[in-house]
This record gives sequence, C-alpha cells and structure tokens, in this order.
Amino acid sequence: MATSELSLTQLQEKLKIEDKETTKENYFHKPWPGSDIAFLMDDEKRVYASKAVLTMVSPVFETMFNSDFKEKEASEIPLPGKKSEDIVALMEVIHPKTWANVTESTIEPLLKLAREYQMEQLTKKCGEFLNGCKASFHNLYLADEYNLRMARHKNMNYAHTIPLSKLHKYPEFMELSKKCTDSIILMKAKLLSLMQIYLKILRLEINMVCYMVMIKLKQY
Repeated sequence: MATSELSLTQLQEKLKIEDKETTKENYFHKPWPGSDIAFLMDDEKRVYASKAVLTMVSPVFETMFNSDFKEKEASEIPLPGKKSEDIVALMEVIHPKTWANVTESTIEPLLKLAREYQMEQLTKKCGEFLNGCKASFHNLYLADEYNLRMARHKNMNYAHTIPLSKLHKYPEFMELSKKCTDSIILMKAKLLSLMQIYLKILRLEINMVCYMVMIKLKQY
C-alpha cells in the first residue's frame, strides 16, 4: 500500500514538473498578453515576443522597430538560420515574465545572439555565469571569443596547467585568438626557462654537496 501511495505521489510530482516545463516551453511559442511580434524559424515554428522588451535590451531591435524599416510595421519577421530553442532561451533570459538564468546548455547560443543584437547586459550576464563555472578549455574559448576578461583570466590559469605537448589535443586551442595562444605559449616558455634555471641551481648544489663530502672523507 505504501509503495503504491509513494508511486502515486511520485507520479503527481512528475506531472507537475512536466506541466511546468511544458508551460515554460510553450509560453513564447504562442501569442501572450503583450506580445506584438512573431519570429518565424526555419522549422516553421514561431516565437512570440514584445517589441518594447526587445527595444530596451538591444539597439539593433530599437533601430529595427523605430526607424523606416519594413520590420517596423511587421507582425512577423523571419529569422533564417536561427533555432527556435535558442530564440526561446533568449526570450526567457531577457523577459521580466520569466527572467531565466543562463545555463551551460544556453550560454553559447546566448553569447552569439547577444553579439549579433548588441545586447551588452546579456553578454555581461553570460560572463558572470562563466566566472562561476569550472575552468575548462572550452570556457577559455568562449571567454576569448566574446572578450569576457575575468572569465578569460580564470580559464587561462587552467590552460597554463596543461603540458605544451598536450595542447594540440584540445580542438578549441586552434580557435583561440593569436593574443591568447601567444600568452599561453609565452607562459610555457617562461616556466620552462625557470625550470631550467632551477635544475642548474640544483645541479650546482648537488655538486657542492658531493665536493664537501669528498673533503670530509679525505680527512678521515
């Protein structure tokens, strides 16, 4: 009996979660109070948005909707090459109704869209998220590509721990800017130089110890 009750409770919780996720997913896939523009994707899905919200966060949309462009009076705008899930993720992050957080699965498309539509606050928000993530070569690539200085510094420190002989195993290494790769290689060279100096000093100290031991032995 307890098992069936527990199963029923679990089922109810699962349905609640699924309903919440479905509501969140469908919120921008259908007209909602305040929406006055629809973006048409290649998969023929529509994502509904507010011109007022878009205008506040993006100078590109501000120009599009307030200047003499055809989009000014349009109720539907095609976005070729865009994925509906990426545009939905964008709306969820910038819209006060949802105000979603940046996640590992959304940060890259959000950074691309933030660059395209000049959304400085969104780029900053993505940078703050990246700062809190575990350092990795992929995160270094993102920080370097989108000029996120704090995140780049953090992930550069991680890159410095990777042996020079293994850097080629990371596909993102070849995608880094010249400035970034030069910095990594220069740091490796400095570390190698310091290591060589340390080894020379160590050899001198060993030779000195051996010399002192030989002198002591001759005294006996």
